[in-house]
Amino acid sequence: DSGGVQEEAPSLGKPLLILRENTERPETVDCGIARLVGASPDRLRDALLEAEMPGSWAARVRPVDNPFGKGDSAARIVEAIMAWSGSAGSNAESVEMPAVEVSQA
Repeated sequence: DSGGVQEEAPSLGKPLLILRENTERPETVDCGIARLVGASPDRLRDALLEAEMPGSWAARVRPVDNPFGKGDSAARIVEAIMAWSGSAGSNAESVEMPAVEVSQA
């Protein structure tokens, strides 16, 4: 896992078992959406059984504020560039981006 699933789980409100001994995305564990299980089949089995129990941590998982952001970084970058370039007050959503032709090599 490259960590992408760990980054998306908070927005989806889905419990996540991380099958690694450590994670580069501890924010998901800190916000309660994920548990580090490791690579042991026994630990995975125990974690799955625990997650299925009524009232378990997994049953209480709800969508939380994603600790990695809201998915609006592109708009925020455009707004910052426009403010820096003197185009402040313009709406970033109204900026037209030119089409770029991509050639296949």
